[in-house]
Amino acid sequence: MKEMKLYPDRNNMTEYKMPSSVEEAYDLKKRNNIIKLYLSDNLKIVWYNLARNCKKLEYVRIGENTTDFWPKAFYANKKLRNVEIESKKLKKLV
Repeated sequence: MKEMKLYPDRNNMTEYKMPSSVEEAYDLKKRNNIIKLYLSDNLKIVWYNLARNCKKLEYVRIGENTTDFWPKAFYANKKLRNVEIESKKLKKLV
């Protein structure tokens, strides 16, 4: 799977590790129980509004090969305290 349009329907999960094969992900809507989110090392772009509805989100790890990052991907996450960026390829904040 290279493209993830919706997060798997498991609302009770509090931690989600995106499969490393995912290169594109668009929306994790209606997944309010995620507290820790580990994005794929192969995810190229962290899209605008990616996790806008993850109201309990406290931690995000951005993978090694991300090149573009939209900070507004997490704009509604009032509990978010830690965004760890592993990528050395990040070339722009949009």
